[in-house]
Amino acid sequence: MSRGLVIGGSLLLGGGALAYALSRADVRAAAAAASASLMATVTPLYEAEVEGVKQVVAAAKKGVIKVTDAAQVVWSRLKLPSEAQQNIVKHGLGELVDKYRGPIPKWMVLAIIHTETGGTFDPGIYNYRDGGKYKVGYWRLGAPLPTNSWANGLFQILRKFTRDHVPKGTTGYDIDFKDVFDPEKNIYAGLKMLKYNWEKRVPAQASDADKLALLYFSHNQGGPTLGVGLAKTKNKLSARDVITAAGVGMAGAPLTVALATATRGGLWAQLGDLREALA
Repeated sequence: MSRGLVIGGSLLLGGGALAYALSRADVRAAAAAASASLMATVTPLYEAEVEGVKQVVAAAKKGVIKVTDAAQVVWSRLKLPSEAQQNIVKHGLGELVDKYRGPIPKWMVLAIIHTETGGTFDPGIYNYRDGGKYKVGYWRLGAPLPTNSWANGLFQILRKFTRDHVPKGTTGYDIDFKDVFDPEKNIYAGLKMLKYNWEKRVPAQASDADKLALLYFSHNQGGPTLGVGLAKTKNKLSARDVITAAGVGMAGAPLTVALATATRGGLWAQLGDLREALA
């Protein structure tokens, strides 16, 4: 079976064995173990990854190589598991993202869902704690809802912030827990919150990569935490500076995952550019 991605109705074919994407827990564990010197190299490495793919896409646009070959390169760099394309197509995730994303670029939303689902794009994914560790489970239609889940579905919406669990005096997601594994309702709720942060908090003058990193950070750590970082740093256009200023520990795993998401966004954007090349 061929593998590919549907963006805006066009199928970009890939192929070959694809490496399994790191789960959020794996990313966090790796980030927590990183030294300060290693952290200093994160941004250049991510930028180099995207830049290499841009050259491949540019060659496809000029007709030097086939568009499908270029798409295969980008798809493989995304390091998606084989079921990702099946889930994207089966659940119409591209169309649902378009329906609810508003002004947020589609590739940014896909990159965030990529990070949140560990690359599987499985609407039934959930995280739970077991003996002090985070583990991943998958809810399936007809099964009872998990009683031990912590974060749920495509946007990993926290159970405690679903509409029927939200503590008094706080803002929750516009979704009840019973609906968190419904792809459309999860995307609607996740994007409703993201659109607020995109329009009210993320600096419009920042680069696309910095905007995506800050947008993801607002989802991962909360919009108010992003607000703290923006208030405390002079360079509000740098995701690294804003996230580092946001609080103790933010320069560790939260920064690393935000930068990784920005890289994925750059790769998803290149797939979108290939779609334009096919048009």
